[in-house]
Amino acid sequence: SAAGQGRMFNLIRQFVQLQDDSSAAAASAPGEEAEPEHYLYFRGIPMPPDDYVAPAGASPNTWPAIYNNLQNMDYCTSTFSHLGNRIRCMKAFTPSPMLP
Repeated sequence: SAAGQGRMFNLIRQFVQLQDDSSAAAASAPGEEAEPEHYLYFRGIPMPPDDYVAPAGASPNTWPAIYNNLQNMDYCTSTFSHLGNRIRCMKAFTPSPMLP
């Protein structure tokens, strides 16, 4: 079902994020605590680029949604070579409209 696929992809994304967090922690110098740059209260979401301008009336959830959608698209395009499979993968990640 679509809900099961969305939950599965969300778990995969969280697993990859945990791997990235642990590799970043290992890369920091010993005795030095790395202070991550998070966007507002969203853990794992980096700050938007300097030239990012939020759409008029955008909520604080807009940038995290854009970032997650880009991450999903990168995963789908690197994993699947056939266009139809890529589109199905992207739809499974985002069963609702792209932005909240």
